[in-house]
Amino acid sequence: MIFHAKIKKEENGYQIQFIELPNVVTFSEKKENIIGIAREALVGCVEADLDRLLDLPLPKKIKAKNIISISLPLHLSCVILFKKLRHKERLTTAEIAKKLGISRQAYERLESSRANPSAETIERVLTVLGASYIEITVLAA
Repeated sequence: MIFHAKIKKEENGYQIQFIELPNVVTFSEKKENIIGIAREALVGCVEADLDRLLDLPLPKKIKAKNIISISLPLHLSCVILFKKLRHKERLTTAEIAKKLGISRQAYERLESSRANPSAETIERVLTVLGASYIEITVLAA
């Protein structure tokens, strides 16, 4: 998943604020460090929000001046997508787990920031959630 941040030049550097996640704001003194600092802030905030069981938005398609695109690691993209699809299907974690043949706790780990599912697991979950048409490359884009 690709999230977008607006860059604002300030006196001592650059303010970076994510459009889809306005609570994610960070600062870089040097222009060449913006991407790394933005990605670190995005990952940290998404992990914290997932651990607090907050609902995260899906990214939007945005193209504008002073906007950068920052990719979220695949495992965190999967967590967001799994939760969105599960809620859309109005299924509980126990119901999904039963369909997958795993425990509820095992499935709940797949929806946590510490999840690192294999490609096979991602495909199985997407199939159970009725989204087998989604390719892994789409998650990373």
